[in-house]
Amino acid sequence: MRFRFGALVGCAPATQRLFEQLARIAATQSAVLVEGETGTGKRLVAQEIVRHSGRAAQPVVMLDCDDTPSEVELALFGNDPGVSDQPSEGGGALAVARGGTLVLKEVAALPLTAQARLVRLIETGFVQRIGAQRTRRIDVRVIAITREDLAKRCEQRLFRSDLYFCLRALRVRVPPLRERFEDLPLLVEALAAEERCPSTLHLDEDFVEWLRCRAWTGNMRELRNVLERVRALGLATVMAEPDHSPPANVTALFAGAHMAHAEHAWVVQLLRRHHGNVAQAASAARRSSSWLRRRIRHHNIDLSEFRAPVASLTADTVAG
Repeated sequence: MRFRFGALVGCAPATQRLFEQLARIAATQSAVLVEGETGTGKRLVAQEIVRHSGRAAQPVVMLDCDDTPSEVELALFGNDPGVSDQPSEGGGALAVARGGTLVLKEVAALPLTAQARLVRLIETGFVQRIGAQRTRRIDVRVIAITREDLAKRCEQRLFRSDLYFCLRALRVRVPPLRERFEDLPLLVEALAAEERCPSTLHLDEDFVEWLRCRAWTGNMRELRNVLERVRALGLATVMAEPDHSPPANVTALFAGAHMAHAEHAWVVQLLRRHHGNVAQAASAARRSSSWLRRRIRHHNIDLSEFRAPVASLTADTVAG
C-alpha cells in the first residue's frame, strides 16, 4: 500500500484511489479538473500532478481567478503591445507558463469571455491576446481547480459547457476528511512535522477517537487550525470547547457506518471525560440527560466502565 504521493499522505481507501488516479493523470499532457470542498487540499493535489509530470522542470504559474475577476482576463492572456490603454502590456500568465503548466484556482469565477479563449487554447493550442488580431501557439498544460459544482453552473449559464467538457475528461475529486478518517493519525504526524503545527502530540486512542468524531466541514484547513489550538491551549482545553462537539445535524454530515462510528466515539469520549456522570456529560454537550441516555442505550454503552471506583472503608483504612 502506498501511504504517500509526494506531500500527500493517507492510507484510507478513498486516498489510495486518489493516489492511483493522480499517478496516471500526471503521466498525460491533457487538461485536468481538480474538484473538492473547501480546505481539502486541491492546490496541493495540483502541485503534485505537476511534480510527477514530464513538465516538472518547466515553469508553473498559478493564477487565482477569484482574486480580481475584472482583471483576470488580462492577467491570463495578456494584451497586444500596440494597445496603449491597457494597464500593462505583455503575454500574461500564459506567456510565462509557456512549455510548463498553468494552474487556475477557482476557475468557476473566470469571466465568460475568458472561458471562450480558454476553450480555444485547450482544443487547438492557439491563444489570442486581448486587442490582438492574430493567434499564436502556446504549449502549456492547464490544471483547473474549483470548489463549485460546474455542472450546476453550466445549467445556470454561468459557466460554458464546452469548457466544462474540455476539463472534465480528466477530473479529480479530492475526498473530504469525513471520507478518509483512517488517514487522521498519518495526517496529524505530517502536520506535526511542519513549523506551524504541534511538535509533539500523543496519538493515543482517546485523541484519535476525538478527532474522528468531528464533522471536519473545513477539512484539512480546519484540522491544521485545531492542532494549532491544541499546541497553544492544550488538548483537554480544546476538547472541552462547545464548538468541538458534534453539531445537531450530525446525522446529515455522516452516512451509514461513518455516522454510527462518529456518534459512538463522541458519546464514549464525553462519558469518559465526566466519569460516567450522565447529567454532567449532557450539560457539557448542551443536550438533555434523557437524550444522552437514549444514545447510550442505542450504542449499548456500559456506564460502569467510566465511573471512578469508590474506595472501600476497611478497618485498615479507618485505622490509618
